[in-house]
Amino acid sequence: MPQTWIVVANSTNARILEAANNNELKEVETLSHPEGRLRNTELVSDRPGRAFQSVGPTRHAAEQKSDPQKLEFDHFATTLAAHLKKAHHEGKYKKIYISASPAFLGLLRPKFSKEVSDAIAEELNLDLTQVSVADIRKHLPYVL
Repeated sequence: MPQTWIVVANSTNARILEAANNNELKEVETLSHPEGRLRNTELVSDRPGRAFQSVGPTRHAAEQKSDPQKLEFDHFATTLAAHLKKAHHEGKYKKIYISASPAFLGLLRPKFSKEVSDAIAEELNLDLTQVSVADIRKHLPYVL
């Protein structure tokens, strides 16, 4: 029988819980992305390159076009969305509740496939990754 999944996530961790027949939650999986905890200086291999001014011999440090940490957050969002799509195709869940930090939820939404988006019963703009399963349960509807 297809289950109801609850996904609590932020830019570095995702916990996947399953609702049992008695509406109790059981943690079934954890995904981790430790690179999301690194600072930009730890993600970039060396100093920025040098560039010449368009006029004259003056040189300056070239700015990075993107924030390496934000790229890591985006990579984890893509990984999590792909994981949920695969699990949906395998019939591991029928309905899903998503609770994520607001910024990470904003990264996740456009990455969800149509099937995953259609399976979402509710979204919570809360980072519940560090709370107990009992506390997560308090934020969800009485009947899942």
